[in-house]
Amino acid sequence: MKKTKRILLKTLKILAKILAGILVLLLLIILFIRSPWGQDIIKDKFISNLSGKTNTTIDVEKLFITFSGDISIEGLYLEDKQGDTLVYSKSLEADIPLWPIISGNGIGVDEVNWNGLTANIIRKDSIAGYNFQFLIDALAPSDTTSTAQDTTSAPMNLSLGNFNFSKFNITYKDDVTGIDSKILLDELELEMEETDMENMIFKVGDFRLGNTNFSYIQTKAFPESEDEESAPMPLISVASIEIKELSGNYQSVPDGMLAVLNIQNLNSEDALMDLADNTIDINSFLLVNSLVRLETEDTGSSEKETAATEQPADQTEPFQWPQWKVNVNELLLQDNEITYLVGGAIPKEGEFNPNAIAINDFTLNGSNIYLEGQSAGLSLDKLQFTEASGIDFNALNFDLEVTDRILKISNFDFAANNNVLEGTFSAEYESIDNLINNPEGAEMAADLSHFEIALGELFKFQPALKQNPYLVNLSNKKITGSLKIEGPVAYLQIPSTNINWGNNTNISASGSIQNPTDPDNMYFNFPKIRISSTKTDLGKLIEEDSLGISLPQDIQLNANLRGSTDNMTASARLNTSEGNINLDGSFLNRGQLAFDADLEVDSLHLGNILKNEQLGALSLTLTASGEGENINSLDANLQTNISSFQYNNYAIEDLKLSGEINDGQGTITSNYKDENLNAELAADVLLDSVSPVVDLNLEVIGANLTKLGITNREMRTAFRLRGIYEGTAEGFQVISSIKDGVVVYDNQTYILGEFGAAAYITQDSTAMAVDNKMLNLRLNSNTNPAGFVDAIIRHYRSYLSDDVDVPDTLMNPVELEVKGKIMPAPIMRDVFLTSLEELDTIDLNVQFNESERLLNAYVKVPYVNYSGIEVDSLQFNLDSEPGKFDFNLGFNSLAAGPLDIEETILDGNIENEKLYLDFKSIYDGEQLVHVQTETSKTNDTLRIHINPEEFIINRNQWNIPADNEARFAEKSIKFNNFRINKDHQEFAVTNELPNVEEEHIALNFENFKLATLLTYLNPTDTLATGRMNGEFVLQEPFGSTGILADLEVNEFNMLNVNMGTLSLNGESLGNQNYDFGLATSGGEVAMELAGNYKVQDTTAQLDMTLDLQEVQMSALAGFSMGAVSSGEGSFSGQIKINGTTANPDYNGELIFNEATFTMAMLDAPFTLPNETMTFDNEGLYFNNFRIEDLEDNALVLDGDILTEDLLNPSFDLSITANNFQVLNSTEEDNDLFYGTAVFDMDATLTGDLNLPKLDLDLTIGSQTDVTYVIPETELQMQQRDGVVVFVNREDPDAILTQTEEETAVVSGVNIDALINVSEDAIFSIIINPETGDEFQVQGEGELDMSISPNGRTSLTGRYEVSDGFYEMSLYNLVSRRFEIVDGSTVTWFGDPYNASLDLRARYNVETSASALMASQISGIGANEKSRYQQELPFLVYLNIDGELTQPRLSFGLDMPEDEQGAIGGQVYGRIQQLNEQEQELNKQVFSLLVLNRFYPDAGSAGTSGGIATIARDNLNQALSDQLNMFSDKLLGDTGLELDFGLDSYTDYQGNAPQQRTELDIAAQKRFLNDRLIVRVGSEVDIEGASSDPRDTNPLIGNVSLQYLLTEDGQFRLQGFRRNQYENVIDGQVIISGLALIFTQEFNKFSELWDALLMQQEEKAKAKEEEEPQVQNSQPEDNANENQDNKNN
Repeated sequence: MKKTKRILLKTLKILAKILAGILVLLLLIILFIRSPWGQDIIKDKFISNLSGKTNTTIDVEKLFITFSGDISIEGLYLEDKQGDTLVYSKSLEADIPLWPIISGNGIGVDEVNWNGLTANIIRKDSIAGYNFQFLIDALAPSDTTSTAQDTTSAPMNLSLGNFNFSKFNITYKDDVTGIDSKILLDELELEMEETDMENMIFKVGDFRLGNTNFSYIQTKAFPESEDEESAPMPLISVASIEIKELSGNYQSVPDGMLAVLNIQNLNSEDALMDLADNTIDINSFLLVNSLVRLETEDTGSSEKETAATEQPADQTEPFQWPQWKVNVNELLLQDNEITYLVGGAIPKEGEFNPNAIAINDFTLNGSNIYLEGQSAGLSLDKLQFTEASGIDFNALNFDLEVTDRILKISNFDFAANNNVLEGTFSAEYESIDNLINNPEGAEMAADLSHFEIALGELFKFQPALKQNPYLVNLSNKKITGSLKIEGPVAYLQIPSTNINWGNNTNISASGSIQNPTDPDNMYFNFPKIRISSTKTDLGKLIEEDSLGISLPQDIQLNANLRGSTDNMTASARLNTSEGNINLDGSFLNRGQLAFDADLEVDSLHLGNILKNEQLGALSLTLTASGEGENINSLDANLQTNISSFQYNNYAIEDLKLSGEINDGQGTITSNYKDENLNAELAADVLLDSVSPVVDLNLEVIGANLTKLGITNREMRTAFRLRGIYEGTAEGFQVISSIKDGVVVYDNQTYILGEFGAAAYITQDSTAMAVDNKMLNLRLNSNTNPAGFVDAIIRHYRSYLSDDVDVPDTLMNPVELEVKGKIMPAPIMRDVFLTSLEELDTIDLNVQFNESERLLNAYVKVPYVNYSGIEVDSLQFNLDSEPGKFDFNLGFNSLAAGPLDIEETILDGNIENEKLYLDFKSIYDGEQLVHVQTETSKTNDTLRIHINPEEFIINRNQWNIPADNEARFAEKSIKFNNFRINKDHQEFAVTNELPNVEEEHIALNFENFKLATLLTYLNPTDTLATGRMNGEFVLQEPFGSTGILADLEVNEFNMLNVNMGTLSLNGESLGNQNYDFGLATSGGEVAMELAGNYKVQDTTAQLDMTLDLQEVQMSALAGFSMGAVSSGEGSFSGQIKINGTTANPDYNGELIFNEATFTMAMLDAPFTLPNETMTFDNEGLYFNNFRIEDLEDNALVLDGDILTEDLLNPSFDLSITANNFQVLNSTEEDNDLFYGTAVFDMDATLTGDLNLPKLDLDLTIGSQTDVTYVIPETELQMQQRDGVVVFVNREDPDAILTQTEEETAVVSGVNIDALINVSEDAIFSIIINPETGDEFQVQGEGELDMSISPNGRTSLTGRYEVSDGFYEMSLYNLVSRRFEIVDGSTVTWFGDPYNASLDLRARYNVETSASALMASQISGIGANEKSRYQQELPFLVYLNIDGELTQPRLSFGLDMPEDEQGAIGGQVYGRIQQLNEQEQELNKQVFSLLVLNRFYPDAGSAGTSGGIATIARDNLNQALSDQLNMFSDKLLGDTGLELDFGLDSYTDYQGNAPQQRTELDIAAQKRFLNDRLIVRVGSEVDIEGASSDPRDTNPLIGNVSLQYLLTEDGQFRLQGFRRNQYENVIDGQVIISGLALIFTQEFNKFSELWDALLMQQEEKAKAKEEEEPQVQNSQPEDNANENQDNKNN
């Protein structure tokens, strides 16, 4: 027992010792582990063991672990297999309770404080794995036997506390998945309140992140994820989030995406996101001063993705409300930046690019944002930002409420740039899905109370719209207004619409629209539309000048419109200040085409609108209707009545136009007739949408073009025009012709001849033809006009460059043929081109074949004289073929004013891709100018070189370097050694001046004579002379061009006016400012133009002064080219010039200092004593401006000439004169009029140039003695008037045959004049200078004359003749002078040409009365008869009565009162008897006038024949001249001449006397080099007939053969037979004979004999000289003959 006890006790002691040892061991172990020494041993052992296994460096500075779970590690360093840092941790403290882990209650991390972590995790391939794989392998157990795991245990609980991380630098690079990422974390604080991994619940107290940067680059596409079991959706709640200074980027190389994030400040409170319950609840969210940037590549996949995701319409899923619950109490985004770039696009100011969006200062304030169930809403308090393109989103705020039944937007306020929108919107519907799929069922209401639209902002989104000028102009002003819409979408009501633009433009409307979402079934009804505007507003929208219109001052449109796009009815009333237009109509295009329209135009002033003063007011009515399946089968009716229309103040009234179309075919007709226009129109129309046809026939039976306002000259016309037009899809064809064309000009008839024109143009064909006696043209080509123009250019360029396609590579080579002639015709010269004085036929020919590379052309203009510009023998020739291109241009002479260019030739050819030109001018057999050039082209540079050989200017050889050249590029010109010189003269062109840095062209002159260049323009008369020295520079010639100059012309003389020295200076002031100076001094003109200008693109801003220091009047005489014969004195002035070169502003004055000038035609000197005239852009201003004559009498101007319209200045002048002498010339000064003219005047001139108004009180002074010489051509016209009047007896009112009543002296003026003629004023008219016919009158009168704007002239008053004479030539035999009897009068009662005449003219003759008294004294004695042989004075009176246009002429005989009793009064008694016997009286008057004696009163038959009246014979002569003029125009240059003559007489050879008038017609032709002249002719009875039936006029009654014995025609031989009236005695006789005719011109008989004697002496002397040389004369004679032939 005891033993057992001892054993037990001993055992217990042993166990106690063992237990005590264990406890001591445990205590020692715990002390060892807890002690730094023990933990160091364990750490070193573990690290040594692990380092030994991995063969890497592993180090831990300090490791401390407590049983409570506290872990502290400092200085942890792990190295990877390559010796690089794998992990380095500066310090790590973690509170991880161990007991819960031991007890199996989960893992808890109460707190982690980790500072200074650096980790590099890298995987280069999938075989080696990550760079930490060696650690996993080292720590893996050696026993690899797998142990079954119990998967039924409950998941481990995870409890997380607070995490504080700082100074993290983690790199993760995985080459296998293509991930390269890095994070630099400065500070992270995370307070976890709850972590439930099983239910995915994460509740965070506070989360703070600061100063963190990350980078993530994905270089490979993510592999497709494998299907995994769905995990429960998390619930995340955060009480507070604060992120500051977070930046990073994400780049996905496969997706071409780069995202950059920079968050400066992000705060959020009470944020909950329950994805399992689809709930988001945020109390507040703040993002400030942050940046988000997203860049993507333009992969072009969007369309594919869109196509892949699109679903057919029938598969569209119904709308479902999101099953989310969202609530955000407050959202604040402030001053953030958002950038979105696609494909490397860059934002551009002024142009919005959706692929380049850069938003700055993005601010968004929102509240009460919610989504729950079937409702959503928000309050947007503020949204604003700016975008790089220029979008300035100023404000957007509204309240939104959306449910499944309603949508409301209230307090809507939008402002962006200059756009504003304010209003409310609401909609009611059955459901959102119904709203999307069937919006017509919704009820909506929109009230846009105010909107402002700036269309210019639209250009940022669509820059191409800037090309639309109307949108550009419209964008200059805002569009403002208001709009209300209400009702169902299927039937929207628009109660009011109000739109404003500009200052006065307004559009208002009200109505309704049905089915607006279905355009095919849309129906609209606007019963009230009102549009009003003004010229000021619309002028800013429409460019009036470019369109050539002028808008009315006020415009208002009232209209109503209803219907659909294919069936509508409208009514419109357009009222303007220029007239009104009313339109009512309907249009249907729904399976069938139909229309109906009524148009009324009331007093529409087209002239004001179209800026054409020729057009007046238009009033018309138009009714049109039609129907048909299409335009091809249309049945239509048209009725138009132009009730009134004015053209050039001519009224066209009741012009009707009607048309009837059946089944697409019909006729449109119009007939119009008034006193000045008679025309008929018929046009057959074939309507075809592809090939319409119009066949037009217009017959103008008569048109007075002058009255119609088409021409200023008296012109009438008639013609028949037919034109056919046929259009095709590829082109068109036009055929037109004019037949029976005639123009009556100045009562002369011109035949237009048949005129035909045709054109056929398609894409592959062109044919044109014109046929007329003036123009003949043919053009044919196998392409369109643009095609053959391009082909000719291509052909030309092919010789200069190899880059041009050669013809054999062309698919369709072009061919072209052109032939034409322009031929002279009287109608062209006298009617159409009145300034054309002479023209020879112009020939044109062009032949072009591109495939054969042939181009031949010529143009020949033998002679043309147009308005004094003469061109002689102008010709152009072109000849090109493969390898050859030659051309030449030349003329014999060109004269225009002071220019008189002699023979000029330009030859050219292209060879070896170079153009060679040879220019020469020849005068008087020698070369005046000769220049040869060589031109080549390399790329875009043109090179010109002048050949130094035979380089002649002004008849002399000049020098130029052999390497000279000028190179022209698009915006560059370069010169090399471009310098010419001779003797001491030099001219050079360069662009390398050392003192000019900018691009420039410089002209340098050294002692260069102006005449050197100007002699070519006129080799006989000097245009200008002088010597030039200096330089002239154009700076920036292809940009803002300025002038630099230092140039001087010494001894400058222009048009024989001494200009002294001309100097030109210019310099650059910088910033495109230039100084400029131009001056002349030391001559007859002293002036200076000085100032500066600023270059602005194509113009310049001017600031200059023109100082006219002294301009001598002698210079004015020189510049006038003879118009002013002399000048004395001078004038000066100063003119300020501002504005631009395109629109200069100027003002100044001219001061005249005893300035005297004499007009050559008047030969009367006028003096401007000390007068000043001011002027500016608005006009010229005269203040008592005096013009004095030779006797210091003045004509005074006072008032203005306004020049706002330079082409139509207006006047406001008063003109007074007292005894002013305006004419003081002799016949040598002016062969048209001369003498002395003096007048008094008091007048006012108003109106404008188009219609001046003159009120005039004129008194012609007593010193007046004026002679007017009627030119020969005018004489023929004057003598013709009233002789023969052609009358259309069937239609006396026919326009074409109307005789113009000549009452319009001048038109286009308004004159009211009171004219007083002084008694001593003398007026002479030389009717015919060759015969000496002259009319002179002296007397007094008072006349009242008025001329209306249409030319109608009224003259009333009486002129009483006190003295004068009429000197006339009778049959070119004798000249008689009639003295006008005092008391003769001419009285006007209105029409100046229908004056009442009461004139008596007296011819004094002294002759014997024996022949007169022969019958009375036949039976008396010789002594008594001798009494009658004495010469007695007799008076022959010419009495002119009746009207001016139809004067009645009669004669009378009388004797002076003191001689009436001579010879017992028997002679006077016989005179009184004669006055009662008209025929006998006329015979005796004729005898007295011709023979200065009485004709014997034999009483035999025929004694009175041929002396009807002198007046009648004169009229016959005038008509003969007119017929001869007409024949000259008719025959032209045919060589055949027609002569006409009228002869009137009284034939007494029958049983009774009868009046006879015969028309002599003769034809003449020259033969044998004009040496033989054959003339045949006959007489045609016009009035009366021969009493002898045998006495008939043969067809050829007169024959004459005339041969020129000498070449000059001085001696002629003539044989003739003619039938002529011989005299009053013999009557009609036939004369045959042979004559030798000698012709010699002389003024005095002495000259005749002197000429004859001189000729005889010269012949004798020549004979004496030739006799000794007779043996050697033959060669010389041959030479002379050759020379004569050459001259001929």
